Amino acid sequence: MFLIFLIIFGFFSYKVFKTYLKEIAETKECRKIMSEREAEIKVINTRTKKDKINIAITIISFLILVVAFPKKERIEKEEPETIYGKISTKDTSITENDAETTKNIEDNVKIQKTRIREEFLKYEKEHLDLWNSMINAMQKSDVYTAYEYAEKSKNAIFEIRRNLRDLKCNKTGDSEFDKQCEETITLGKNAYSAKQEAVSKLLKWFDDLQSPKKVNEAKKSLEKCGEYWQVFLLKFTALTITDEDLKDSKTKK
Repeated sequence: MFLIFLIIFGFFSYKVFKTYLKEIAETKECRKIMSEREAEIKVINTRTKKDKINIAITIISFLILVVAFPKKERIEKEEPETIYGKISTKDTSITENDAETTKNIEDNVKIQKTRIREEFLKYEKEHLDLWNSMINAMQKSDVYTAYEYAEKSKNAIFEIRRNLRDLKCNKTGDSEFDKQCEETITLGKNAYSAKQEAVSKLLKWFDDLQSPKKVNEAKKSLEKCGEYWQVFLLKFTALTITDEDLKDSKTKK
């Protein structure tokens, strides 16, 4: 019987809830032209016979449930103590399993942090010297040397982007970390794409140094590249920083 009245209560309370939501909207409209009390009375008077029946059934079924529930609770209290002993033992094992699961997740996160960090540091090592040499040559107005390093940078970045296609975050069990990891890799891909575009624009400018259009395009692409790279580095640092890194930074201070 308890279950039957619970189902009845659930069914009709849902109908009453829908009616209540509709009345809230109507009350708000009426309050634009009358007082709050007048608006409430007007909306209540618009209730249909079906609405009133639904409300009555909901109230009655709720009262029956309130009366029936203590009886159900008394029956549960009469259960043998051995059952509660089993439950207590089960809860202990669940706690132990939870602790072990948490430890496994933490270990997985550490492994992924190290893996992603080493992967991107490897890419940085492959191209950063070439990129910096290109920038230094440009600052010295050494176009030929800058062109040479730009070509090498373009090839290196092309290989990095190809490798990045296969780079994915392994699931750790920590949904938030997994999400941040995927976002970091995406930002890394965007940063290297912007860098490749910047190198391509620079090479076009080197081929036609007198072109105002090409120098402007090269400048904009470098600025865009810098913005993408800054966003990526902030995300990358936040993702891969470890407790050891934090301790080291405090020690240095």
